[in-house]
Amino acid sequence: MTIHAIARESGSPNLDATCCLTLRLVSTDPAWISLLDAEGVAWTDGTNRSLADVVPAVMIIPQDTPAILAREFRGLVAKGAAAVCEPGVWPAERLNQMPAWRMPYENECFCGLDSKEDSRAVEVQRGTLGRGMVFRLPFRLCDLWADRRLARRFIALGNGDTIYEDMAAVVKKNVRRVIVEILKHAFFGQELPYVHKWYYPKEY
Repeated sequence: MTIHAIARESGSPNLDATCCLTLRLVSTDPAWISLLDAEGVAWTDGTNRSLADVVPAVMIIPQDTPAILAREFRGLVAKGAAAVCEPGVWPAERLNQMPAWRMPYENECFCGLDSKEDSRAVEVQRGTLGRGMVFRLPFRLCDLWADRRLARRFIALGNGDTIYEDMAAVVKKNVRRVIVEILKHAFFGQELPYVHKWYYPKEY
């Protein structure tokens, strides 16, 4: 399903243009498909040439994206779209203003992604490319989203109880928080709604 919207606000880079609220997944990575489907987020295949004239508001560019596709969608970002990239997609020196961006959650929310010792280890780089926004992840989703039998860990609850949970489940939960937060910023930065199966604005 492809959802369209008119970006009407004066600050929107897509002013007076019909843009797509459906995520464009530039390369059909199974991990990304699994996460987006689990979140109920509509997405389309970036290799579908019938959508060449549809301007995406937000796109996801996995690490294994063919170079020719990465260059093509880089041009769309420069014109005002937003991109969520895995490491190595575009050289850092070609992007402007790439500061580290810490996730705005309590300490325990992101344990297990990069370091078990540092609960705030997850930092996403956020910058600009022309008129568009770029969010660079510090990880490849497929490395963290796969169902692996990782070591169990203790989780202490506020009431003093302790439960056990597979590290894989902890990591996937935290990865989902990271991705959803980034997608919200990508859409809201263009004054567009973040549309998923639990929220669909009637006016669009």
